[in-house]
Amino acid sequence: MNESYIRIIQKRSLKLDLLSKAQSILFSEKQFRENGMNPAIIALLGFIFWTLFLGLGVVSIRSFKVLTGSNKSNEFPAGIKHGSEFYWRLNRAHINCIENLPVFGILVLIGVFAGVLDNRFELVTQIILGARIFQTLSHLSSGSVLAVNARFTGFMIQYGCFLYLLWHILYSTQII
Repeated sequence: MNESYIRIIQKRSLKLDLLSKAQSILFSEKQFRENGMNPAIIALLGFIFWTLFLGLGVVSIRSFKVLTGSNKSNEFPAGIKHGSEFYWRLNRAHINCIENLPVFGILVLIGVFAGVLDNRFELVTQIILGARIFQTLSHLSSGSVLAVNARFTGFMIQYGCFLYLLWHILYSTQII
């Protein structure tokens, strides 16, 4: 047989093995919950929903301003403060979610594929989601010192939890 043909077969076999492993981890009896999905995955889906919800808020405000003629569609410069205080805080809160979603998503998915999900891992993912929502609501509430301190607290809780998940994955897989 041709070597390139053998490599193609091996790659396809590896992909099927990974897919099979992911399916067995996500939906095995050990990981199975009443709703059929692991709480860590549910927390990740919650984070995704929250990010999309905030994005929809930004898009809604922009669309309203364009449709009512108060702004042109090119009058929303990226990274430059514009619009009302609330709109700008909503915009920044959405961007904050986008910045942290990949970190959270990768940690959860590595945890799934490495098979290291346990009750603590699941609890920490739920704490991350709660801290993210707390941070966002603090961000949206005002720019006062108290709100900024609350927002920073939510941020630090998330990053502490990210570090715990990373440690948990590395320790459970005996990398450290």
